[in-house]
Amino acid sequence: MELSDDTFTVVITDDDADGEAVRELAADWHSQGLLQEFAIVSPAFVTAAEHGPVLVHASVVGHATPIELMRHLGSRRRRLIRLIVLHPLVHADSSAQALVEVCEQVATLVKRAMPMGTRPGDGGVSLQRINLLVPETDLAPQQPSILQHGWEVNAVVSPEDRPDLDRLNMFIRARENLHGHALAAAATVGGLWVGMGEAAFDRTELDSTTGADDVLVIRCQAKLIIGDDRAERMAVAAVSAVAGVPDGAVRYIKWGFVSDRPTQLVDQVLGRLLREPDWLRADRPSEVLTKTEVPLGSMIADWLRFQATLPLAAVGFFSSQAQGAVERGVTKTIVGTEAGEIGRVDPVTPDEAVWGATVRIDNLARALEPRRLEEDAATWGQSTPTAWRMLRELAIGLVDGSDLPAPFARQRRAELDEVLPPTYVVPLPNSGSHALRGVDVAAPVDQSEPAAALASAADSPASSVAATPEHPLEEVSQRQKSLLWQLASRVYDNRAHEQQLAHSALEKVEHNKTAPPTDPLTRARKTLVASWITSLVLLAVGALLVWVWQGEWWQLFLDKYAVRALLIMALAIVVIFFMGGHLYYRALRKYEWQVRVRLDTLRVASNEYVAASQQEKRWTLMYEGVLDWSDILAELLHRPWAELAAPEPERDLHPQGLPAAVALAVPAGVSIDPPQELVAEAVEAMCVRGWLRGSFDYVVSRSFANDPGRNGRSGDLPADLDLGLRELGPRADLLRTIKDPRERESRTLAVRDVIAEMVADEEIRTPPLKVRRIGEYSGGEIQDHRAFIASATQPATPFTQDVFTDSALVAKRHVPHLTALTVPPGVKPVESQAVVMHRSGSSLATRVDISQTLQPSEIKLFLRAQRVLPRTSTESTGEFN
Repeated sequence: MELSDDTFTVVITDDDADGEAVRELAADWHSQGLLQEFAIVSPAFVTAAEHGPVLVHASVVGHATPIELMRHLGSRRRRLIRLIVLHPLVHADSSAQALVEVCEQVATLVKRAMPMGTRPGDGGVSLQRINLLVPETDLAPQQPSILQHGWEVNAVVSPEDRPDLDRLNMFIRARENLHGHALAAAATVGGLWVGMGEAAFDRTELDSTTGADDVLVIRCQAKLIIGDDRAERMAVAAVSAVAGVPDGAVRYIKWGFVSDRPTQLVDQVLGRLLREPDWLRADRPSEVLTKTEVPLGSMIADWLRFQATLPLAAVGFFSSQAQGAVERGVTKTIVGTEAGEIGRVDPVTPDEAVWGATVRIDNLARALEPRRLEEDAATWGQSTPTAWRMLRELAIGLVDGSDLPAPFARQRRAELDEVLPPTYVVPLPNSGSHALRGVDVAAPVDQSEPAAALASAADSPASSVAATPEHPLEEVSQRQKSLLWQLASRVYDNRAHEQQLAHSALEKVEHNKTAPPTDPLTRARKTLVASWITSLVLLAVGALLVWVWQGEWWQLFLDKYAVRALLIMALAIVVIFFMGGHLYYRALRKYEWQVRVRLDTLRVASNEYVAASQQEKRWTLMYEGVLDWSDILAELLHRPWAELAAPEPERDLHPQGLPAAVALAVPAGVSIDPPQELVAEAVEAMCVRGWLRGSFDYVVSRSFANDPGRNGRSGDLPADLDLGLRELGPRADLLRTIKDPRERESRTLAVRDVIAEMVADEEIRTPPLKVRRIGEYSGGEIQDHRAFIASATQPATPFTQDVFTDSALVAKRHVPHLTALTVPPGVKPVESQAVVMHRSGSSLATRVDISQTLQPSEIKLFLRAQRVLPRTSTESTGEFN
C-alpha cells in the first residue's frame, strides 16, 4: 500500500521487451516487499475514444487486473502526481515519440481534471513530468530530440552501478543489470521504495536559471533493511498491554496516578452525580388535608341557624309523609300498584336530596377512572442529552485524565492527576453466550439456587442481584464496585420506588371512588325523626290535658301545679326536639368532612398516580440508557483496540535483477520481543491525557447516524438525544459501530502506525539492531543498523567520466551539485548547503546525486547531430503547477 495518500507515481514504459522486463521486475520487487503501490502505463494501454477524452488504463503493481487511471487518481485526495517516462537506451537513435505522446495525453487529462482554486494560495494538485533516460555503459549516440522541451525534469541516469560510492563500478549492461538499474532509478526519483516519503525532485529547487534545453545527470542509491520488525513488535506488545489486560493503560500513565481510594472516590462521584437535575429523584411534597379553623362565634351561630330551621324541616317532613300517603293512595286507585307509573305532587324526593350530597364524589371518580389516568401517565417522553453527555465525559475523564464535567473536580498530587481503573468505572464487556449484561442489576434470578448462597452483598435492594450458574457470585461482586453499576442500581431503585407509589395511588383511587357510607347519618336522621315524633306526641298530650281541663283554659295557668307540669312538658318537648337536631347536625358535619377527605384523597392519589407513572417511565428509559451507555463505555475503556497478531517470521528474499546500488540487509539473529520498560514507554506515548476521548470522537465519526460531518449536525450528539426506543436509532448505531470488529481493527492499525512513526522518529527508544547485508556484494560483516543506513550519507564522489564531454570535465560538470537524501530520524544531519535531507521510514535510506544543469552538447550521449531541438510542447511548467 502507499505510504502517503496524497502523492502518486505513474511510470510510463514502452511495449517492447525492455518495457516488459521492467514491468516483470516491478511485480517481483513489490511481492518481495520492496516497492509500494504505483501505476505502469504503456502505449498499448491508451485507447482513443470516438467521443470525449482518451481512455487510459494502467497496470497497478500488486493488482491482477488493469484499472482506469483517472478513476484511480480521483479516488483519493492528491497533492502531487508524478509522471515518469522510463526510457532504457540500448541502441543508437532511440525514439521517444510513443512514450512522450502517452505522457502528454496523461498530463493533459490530469491538467483538465485538476481542481481550480478560488483565490491565490489555495492548495491544489501539482503535476511533475520526469523524462528519465537510462543508458548502458559505452553510450549509444542519441538524438537530442529525446529530451522534452518544457518538462520539469530531463535526467540522464549515470551508467554506474556501485555497491557503495567508494566501491568499483559494476557497469551497466543491457543483458544483465540495465532493467534493474532503470527501475531502481525510477523508484528513487518517484518515491516508490517502501517507507519512502518525499522524493528528490518533489520540492527541491534545482536552479533558477534552468532552461528548456537543460538536462541533469543523476546517480541513485538505496539502502533497505528487510525484516526489521522492531516497530511492529513494539506495537503488538504495547497494544496487548492495554487491550489484553484489565485496567492495562492506567498502569503506565506518567501524567497521573491510580487512586488509592477507588471505592471512596466512586461513592463521592456517584453522590455528586445523583444531585444533578437529570439524575435527582425529586420527592414530591405530600399534601395533607387539614381541618378548617373557624371562630367559636361563627361555629355557634352556624349551629343556631341550623337549629332554627328544624321546625320548618319538621313541618316539611310530616307534610311529605302525608303527601306520600296521598300519592300512594291515588296511584293505587287510578292505575294500580303494578303499573309503571307513580303519581307525584312534587317530583323531588328526600332520597334525591340525600343523593345530591354525594354527586361530587361520583363525578370525580368517573373523571379519574384508571384508563384515563393511564393515558395521562403515558405522556412523558423527553430526551435528556445533558445526562448522557455528563455521564460519558465523567466516565472517560476519570480514566484518561481529560476534563471532567463542570460540577466535578479532580484531585491532584504533586502535579499528577488521580485516575480510576476502568473496572471501577464500568464492568468488563460481556463475553460468552450467558454473560451478565453490563450493569443489568435487574438480571433474572435463578430461584432454584439457595437464596443464602446466592444473595449479593450490596446494600441497595435493586443491586442485590442474586448469582446464577451463568452469573457467578464473584462476577456480580466484581461488577458491583463500578460507578455505572451503582448508578444503574440507584436508577433501578428509583424506578421500583415510583412503581410502588403508582400502585399505591391506584389502590387509593379504587378505594375512594364511591361515596362514604351513610349508616351513621341515616341513624342520626332516624333519631331526629324520632325526636320530632316524640315532641309531637308530647305536644299532643299537653293539648289533650288542656282540652280536658274542666275550667276555662286560661285558668289553667292560675294553678301553679298545672303551670309547672306544662313548663316541664314544654321543656321536654324543646329538649327532645333540639337534641335530635343537634345529633343530626354533628352527624351531618362528620359526613361532610368524610366527603371532603375522600375528595381530597381522590385528587391527591390521581395526581400521584400520574406523576409516579410518568417518573416510572422516565426511570425505565434512564435505566435502559445506562445499560446501553455502559456497553458503549465498556468497549471504549476496556477494548479500545484489538490485539495485534505477532509479526510473521522472516522469509527468504530473492529479488530478481536487483542492481548493486540497491543494498538489502536483514537482522542478524532472532527477533525478540521488546523489554517491559520499552513497552511501558510506548504505552505512555500512546496513552496521553485525553486519549480515550480522541478514540470516542473517532468512533463517532465512523457512526453513520452520529457523524456530524456526514449528517451536517451540530450541538448535541444524536446518540445523546436518542431515547433508545428505536432499534436502528443513533444510540444503537453507535453501539454497533464501537462493537464492530472491523472498526476496532481500524483503530488498532491506526495506533500501530502511530507507534511505528514514534519508533521511526525515535520518540520511543528501541535497542540497536545488528544487520547483515545480503547478496553477492555483501562482505558478510555484522554492523549496527544506523551505520548501515548512515553510509548513504557519505560525501559525494564525482560521476563516472563516461557521461561527460572533455569540455564538461574541464569545467568540473561531473562533480555533483546537489545531493537529495531521504533518511530515518536519528541519522546525523549533513551540514552542507549541497545536501537536502528528507524523512523516510526507520529502515530506508535513499540518495540521489544531482549534477549542475547541463546543455546537451556537454553530454557524450548527444555528440552526434547538433540540431535545434524540436518543440513538442509550448506549455510551461506553471500551467500545471
